[in-house]
Amino acid sequence: MVFHHDLKWKGGHRLTGVTSGRGARRRAASRPPRIDRTDDLVESAKALREPWLQRGLSCDPADVSAAEAAIGDIYALAGLRRPEVIWTPSPGAALDIMRTLHEGPESMTSGVTELFSASHRTMKARIRRRADTDPFPSQFYPTGNTPTWRYASYEPYIPDPDVYTLLRQSIWESLRTTLVDSVVTGIKRLVEPQTGVVTWLGQQEAYRVAYFSIIRELGLADLTPACDAVLDLQSAMVSSCGWWWPADDVCFVSDRPCALSTEPTPAAVNSERRLHNVDSPAIEFRDGGRVFAIHGTLVPEWVVTDPTVDRIVNEPNVEVRRIAIEHIGWEQFIEQSGIRLIDSSDDPGNPGARLDLYETPPRWSMPTRILLAVNGSVERDGTHRRYGLSVPGWASTALDAAGWTYGLPGNVYARLQRRT
Repeated sequence: MVFHHDLKWKGGHRLTGVTSGRGARRRAASRPPRIDRTDDLVESAKALREPWLQRGLSCDPADVSAAEAAIGDIYALAGLRRPEVIWTPSPGAALDIMRTLHEGPESMTSGVTELFSASHRTMKARIRRRADTDPFPSQFYPTGNTPTWRYASYEPYIPDPDVYTLLRQSIWESLRTTLVDSVVTGIKRLVEPQTGVVTWLGQQEAYRVAYFSIIRELGLADLTPACDAVLDLQSAMVSSCGWWWPADDVCFVSDRPCALSTEPTPAAVNSERRLHNVDSPAIEFRDGGRVFAIHGTLVPEWVVTDPTVDRIVNEPNVEVRRIAIEHIGWEQFIEQSGIRLIDSSDDPGNPGARLDLYETPPRWSMPTRILLAVNGSVERDGTHRRYGLSVPGWASTALDAAGWTYGLPGNVYARLQRRT
């Protein structure tokens, strides 16, 4: 291996010859056969996306030897000496040590982050250039880059110029929604608010690494040897540890969570998931750090472990209150809270069901009332769920309250034959 100075990477180094040998031949041999249709290409990308999702959600203990080997190679590419590696059981523990050593996360800028930034810019530029010229690579066409060329047994095909947009939506944006918007947002609950740029890298960065890796695997971009090398090492880090922060002479690395629970996001089109566990933490680390979430909403621990009417009544967050009430059941909440029933009526839009209008507890500041209704659709267990809705304080009858939820006056709602 020979290192060559690369002025584009501000004192870093570029590793040449990395992908021109057996590794490159193995990658080329493993590439999928020619694909003629945009939807087939996108479906292939989605299949390749799933292992990356599992990496981003993995709770396996960190592979210390693999991570440290990758860190050494990364620092070498950046032109830096092998750093001291400090392992911690969680991101919160890593940040505590950084502050103790006067190395806040906002100071974690180094040749490594510059190396990654330069590599990402180069990969994006090469993908953008390919997308602007030929949305499909030459490997999909036996004679050059002519999209209209066809075998005798194939119909002519003009590729979709927006194929890269579709791939970004189905890989980058899909994984980012799950891993960053959901999981990382939860993990940040365990750390103190930070100033500046949080330059963590690692496991949940799988959305970015997956996008570039899948684009490369499908032959949709011609990456430089330097980009290939950086991408392979980032992949190794995503696959071996949790978060990590590189400084020039030290690297802080966190273990993965020991528990991480999610559920499919309703109406998701690209397998997006959200944090969810009604019985225990949605995220838990080996040092005891825990995050609780129900159906994607982060909640205080008591909502899952010890929901009580008194705690619910005193909770200022409306969404947390609603989730806590549903966790114990609306009937139990109403019975134990002692709130007054204002009006009750048969539900004309849901034959056989009742509408009950209640006052809200006096400690709730908003001038609202609670309408208790029955879901018209059957649950998976064959029952009809009873649920509560917040309605305006001016609603004096159950029919007025129910009509308001549909934008109708109460007398009009009373004439409905069936609601949905």
